[in-house]
Amino acid sequence: MEYIFLLGACVCFSVQSIFSKLYQIKSGGGIKACLVNSIMTSFLGAIYCIGYALITKSDIFFAITKPAMVYSLIYAVAGMVSTVVFLFGLNFGNLSILTTYSLLGGMVLPFVYGIFFCNEDFTFFKCLGTVLLLTSLIPTAYESYKKNGVSAENLRKNSHLIFPIFCFLVFFGNGMTGVVAKAHQMSLNAITSDQFVMLGSFEKTLLSLIVFGIYIFSARKTEKAGDVSPKISLSHSLLLGIYLLCYAAIHSMGDIFSLLCASEMDSSIQFSIISASCIFFTAIIGQLLFKENISKPQKISFIFIVLGIVFVMISSVYGI
Repeated sequence: MEYIFLLGACVCFSVQSIFSKLYQIKSGGGIKACLVNSIMTSFLGAIYCIGYALITKSDIFFAITKPAMVYSLIYAVAGMVSTVVFLFGLNFGNLSILTTYSLLGGMVLPFVYGIFFCNEDFTFFKCLGTVLLLTSLIPTAYESYKKNGVSAENLRKNSHLIFPIFCFLVFFGNGMTGVVAKAHQMSLNAITSDQFVMLGSFEKTLLSLIVFGIYIFSARKTEKAGDVSPKISLSHSLLLGIYLLCYAAIHSMGDIFSLLCASEMDSSIQFSIISASCIFFTAIIGQLLFKENISKPQKISFIFIVLGIVFVMISSVYGI
């Protein structure tokens, strides 16, 4: 059953990229738009979980424990750190490098946590598969770096000192979301997956609102007196809202599948496969829907991904 949950998480986290891409195209992809994305998707995600609970008749409101609230808060903070630092980090360095560190964190930290704190098996094929999955990040990151470089407009004073800090925070934030989710699912006072996602979504909504308020207050000082924000039509706003709603529903469902999987599968296997699968499926979606060509470095990455997943699955099934 855990493999069905794993497949569901991989599909959801990949399909959500469709609506993320559409929102980015229609909104312009600025920092303010990204923060609005974080606020609305978190809030809509919480609403989705409530609707999901009503349909499945889950006791979503009355079985919440204090430990679960602490875990979900840490989960929300880690998610916010990863998202916000990623956005601000683009002002100091290259997108491909930040993306690589984010994916590395999603693979490495759950792997280390599972081996050292959950007494998960440390097998040869698991290690070999994980190394191959990590290696799959290198070709596409190198291609993107060589193609785009670091533009002058993204460079700031002392960026060579600040950017490595942002890379570490993105690595740590994204990795900790997997670690905290696993820790909660293994705890004695664990709540259901939809309850945990609902709590985390509400808490992330509040954190996003706080960060958004700080950003607006800070940006107000740098805006020129004559600047006027462009007006957005009602139909355009509704379209953006539909994209956010679809993204929130699919992402929340992916979170629920991931948490259900975490209660039955080694984190050292689960999160490596999810991260690698997202790279693979997102590239396929980009080619089919957005006419984004799959380059030779991406094809090389796919080979490493397939081999890595095969070795990890062999380790999971046969324990070698």
